[in-house]
Amino acid sequence: MKRKEKSLAYFSEGYNCAQSILASFGQAFLCDEATCLRIASSFGAGMARAQEVCGAVTGGLMVIGLALGERCAAPEDREKIYECAAAFMDSFQERFGSLLCRDLLGINLSTPEGRDRLAQRGHPGCRAYVGGAADILERILPRPCSED
Repeated sequence: MKRKEKSLAYFSEGYNCAQSILASFGQAFLCDEATCLRIASSFGAGMARAQEVCGAVTGGLMVIGLALGERCAAPEDREKIYECAAAFMDSFQERFGSLLCRDLLGINLSTPEGRDRLAQRGHPGCRAYVGGAADILERILPRPCSED
């Protein structure tokens, strides 16, 4: 199963957008599923429903950290990861028009009414953002440490 399909499968199971991205890619970069799901658990709906940066984006940034993250403070290592992260965010924003959950969804998720409205619609936008983030990561990431 491709990582995009895995991401969408996690999302369909009820995991948030950040969890769906991190769990589907993180395992290839030596982070186990349970750890990925726990780390990303508070990043859904733009960080704990604050509707800031989309969870699919924050999940993607976590994946980039696993794939390229520095193990020392060397400035050249930091540049490499920042360039990849910027390319990921630029591609997502170009594709969807914003990085912010509130702009992408146009629904206030801090209220029960807003959450109900999104649930009634079936999260179609969120599915698109998870799938889009996965597409972009597949394109820009180096070959994983392991294939699962």
